[in-house]
Amino acid sequence: MKNLTLKITGLAVAATLCATITPSVNTYATNVQQNNISIAQTLNTKAVQYGWVTTHDGVGVILRKSTSTSSARLDAIPEGTKVKILSLLPNWYKVTYNGKTGYVARGYLVDKYGDAI
Repeated sequence: MKNLTLKITGLAVAATLCATITPSVNTYATNVQQNNISIAQTLNTKAVQYGWVTTHDGVGVILRKSTSTSSARLDAIPEGTKVKILSLLPNWYKVTYNGKTGYVARGYLVDKYGDAI
């Protein structure tokens, strides 16, 4: 009888732990998602951010008129150049460079530490 009681108690403890941990994990995931949205909204509306052009070949990137690789070229931005990021889009950054506002494809800007933005 003692073994049966211990097993049932152990299951109850395990069930209680799962019930306690699961909402915490879900809450954490929700907070991470909300923070990511909050960071993007802050960048889009309030904070002035800068990025530095980085490429694998060292040539630089094209500043485009719109969010398409077939859109008009406004300028060429050399490797290592600092640009002002105005907003983030799913696959593009809206930036200002050399007095012109245009778009740079995502993946070609890093922060001052060299990390992806």
